[in-house]
Amino acid sequence: MSSTEPGILGELLRLEYGKSLPAPAREAGEVRVVGSGGVVGRHSVAIVNQSGVVVGRKGTAGAVHWIDGPHWPIDTTFFARPVSPGVSQQYAYFLLSSLKLDQLNSDSAVPGLNRAEAEAIKMLIPREEARASFTASAAPLIELASQMARESSALAKLRDTLLPELMSGRLRVKDAEKKTEEVM
Repeated sequence: MSSTEPGILGELLRLEYGKSLPAPAREAGEVRVVGSGGVVGRHSVAIVNQSGVVVGRKGTAGAVHWIDGPHWPIDTTFFARPVSPGVSQQYAYFLLSSLKLDQLNSDSAVPGLNRAEAEAIKMLIPREEARASFTASAAPLIELASQMARESSALAKLRDTLLPELMSGRLRVKDAEKKTEEVM
């Protein structure tokens, strides 16, 4: 029995259309709003309630993004919905990243990715056990990268808050060190 079988991408996952969310309609919140080029803002409500994969549909067509936590993919994107056992969001991310979707541009004026063409990509599909094993190895690494990104963001915010205070003399270095220790 072979470890892979011929198939198409659509047997593993579906590319679902994102939903329109104009900037004036967004409510203050922590949910990432994702466009074809990545995070474009924040909102209070998610349409995807977990970390996952967003693919550019228009503009930066074929760009693949890992989004940490709940998010709202807008109408210039697709989001990945696994439909086969053993296909996790982590597996979907690496699979979609390897397919060079940006080369499937179907529109001439504005770069675009056609969902039917993408889901019809022929490929060798690994057995469910291999997909699950891949996820078991990849998930902790993706979580570590996400944690490091969150820490980096927190440190950047802290720097942006403390630096002006230090430069103006309103804050002493000792006090800044204490604030930094609180965050870390």
